[in-house]
Amino acid sequence: MQEEIANYKIVEAFEDIIRDKNLDPELVVETLKQALITAVKKRYGAADNIEVKIDHELGTIDIVIKKIVVMK
Repeated sequence: MQEEIANYKIVEAFEDIIRDKNLDPELVVETLKQALITAVKKRYGAADNIEVKIDHELGTIDIVIKKIVVMK
């Protein structure tokens, strides 16, 4: 239930931004993706293997950092 409320708020925020600023939804999603990638890089260091997936209709955001684990 809590997750559904959070997802609804994300969807509502996307819709408000898109409507109020008369923006292309894909532009808003791409801008948010780039901002999240920048934030992850600042927090965890530079990495080229960060994936951000945003579904603005469902209100979901997935961030994945792929790393190679090596045994010493």
